[in-house]
Amino acid sequence: MSQFLRTLILNIKRSIKITPKICLYTLLFLLVTSTVVIYGSKLFFSGAGYDNVNVALYLPDDSRYNSLGLSFVENMESFQESVNIINVSSEEEGKELLKNNEALVFIDIPEGFVNSVLTGENLDVKIIFKNNDTLDEHIVNDLIISLSNVLGTAQASVYTLGDIQNLYGVDPEIASEHYVEVDTNNFKYVLSRENAFEERIFESLSRFSLQQNMAAAYLLLILFFSCFSLGSFYKSKNTSYMLRQNAMGLKKCPVVISEILATTIPIYISSLIIMAAFSIGGIRPKAISLLTMIPVSLLVSTLIALSFTLIKNRTYACLALFIGVILIMYISGGLIPMTLLPGFMKNIATYNPFYHLIQFVLTSMF
Repeated sequence: MSQFLRTLILNIKRSIKITPKICLYTLLFLLVTSTVVIYGSKLFFSGAGYDNVNVALYLPDDSRYNSLGLSFVENMESFQESVNIINVSSEEEGKELLKNNEALVFIDIPEGFVNSVLTGENLDVKIIFKNNDTLDEHIVNDLIISLSNVLGTAQASVYTLGDIQNLYGVDPEIASEHYVEVDTNNFKYVLSRENAFEERIFESLSRFSLQQNMAAAYLLLILFFSCFSLGSFYKSKNTSYMLRQNAMGLKKCPVVISEILATTIPIYISSLIIMAAFSIGGIRPKAISLLTMIPVSLLVSTLIALSFTLIKNRTYACLALFIGVILIMYISGGLIPMTLLPGFMKNIATYNPFYHLIQFVLTSMF
């Protein structure tokens, strides 16, 4: 038997002895992070997490177009899940609701508003926000901007049709039929998005849910935090041990390789514990992740081994790993969605190895 194989077997035996300790660390970290990983997003984004925002709306009964527009808005899924529309009979009543904190926003629709959009007159809508700078206010503001963009797109299609018909001298009666058809399609396509868009899955972190992103990120973090229990494994070698290995023809590099292979075992077992916890919490990884976590565990073991090899002091090695991994995970979109990071970080994301590591874990698990 070669000296390398004997050393590998010895290190595997040593790693098996510390496996219970690593599992205990894993369970402790899971206990701390499970609330955030499993229930955090539910708290913020489920129906039980917050109440819908109340929006006071004054809509004159002068036009069937206005009623049609209100029906269109109320049927939008984004409004149904986020906004309660309170119809008021006057501008004074809407402002009174704002004053009494019964509504966050008051929207005053002018008479003939929808018809003015079709004719190009474009009457102004008065929107009054209660000045409290809360998340609810930003949600409503974003929804209003989205509606404005949808309305502008619909109006552009009608105007474009009119320009083409005028250019080619289309009969007014036929042109009117075309306008009605375009208006109908605008409402139908917006209310039923699958008729207007073809859904495709892109290789992007944004296609995964918040829970899945958090699960993958925390899985990697907990695996790297195994360094706190692996420190005794890597730092148990003394000078006489290395001298004996050198005398038997085994240099430092093969010794480190044997340690990497040996510690991959407890780290992989740790990943299985984490995935089992996710499954219990309702985040069920795919079965293929049982295989894909093997190279991930090997990579984590390699980085931990290199840190302890290059940094002689055990405490400094653990500290460097702790700070370095959190920082790299942050700029990789693991802890905060990439869309919320500064623009230059988004541009360099493709050059960040941890960005691709997170993407690999997400794709293999979910």
